[in-house]
Amino acid sequence: MIIATILALLLAGAPAQPAPSAAQQQCGAGMDIQLAHGGPAKASNVALAKFEETSPDDPCVRNIKPEEFIRLHERIVPLATKAFAHSQASFGVMVRYTLTADKPALVNMQVANAPASEKERLDPFYKQATALTDFHSTSGTVYLVFQFNVTPQLAPAPSHKRAKAG
Repeated sequence: MIIATILALLLAGAPAQPAPSAAQQQCGAGMDIQLAHGGPAKASNVALAKFEETSPDDPCVRNIKPEEFIRLHERIVPLATKAFAHSQASFGVMVRYTLTADKPALVNMQVANAPASEKERLDPFYKQATALTDFHSTSGTVYLVFQFNVTPQLAPAPSHKRAKAG
């Protein structure tokens, strides 16, 4: 009963997913990949808002090993949280990795609504994200897209300490 209630609450807050295509419906049960939550690099103002994996060569995206996806996830998320932990603006960052079996991964990044003041954070993040190229599909092409939402980091509330009476 408690588990059903928690599940219902979690699903109520989850974004609606588009209906699967006819080809995807024939894929059967999807692969369940467990991602680490609360890794070593964490920032309350940086959220992995969306992840997508697609392949023009396999609608079921069976042409990537789960370990490969997890390895990339474990590298890109900490980079983003560290890079934008002290951001003072709201914006979005989308990083798309194009994986193939025999070539280094290609990386594209798009930024939405970032002010020029964030360039000092975006440029190093881009350089670090594009250095993550040792990721491959088992065959064909796979696109892994990570979309991050960044909000302003709130300044800590000032502490009011009383002086000891002596």
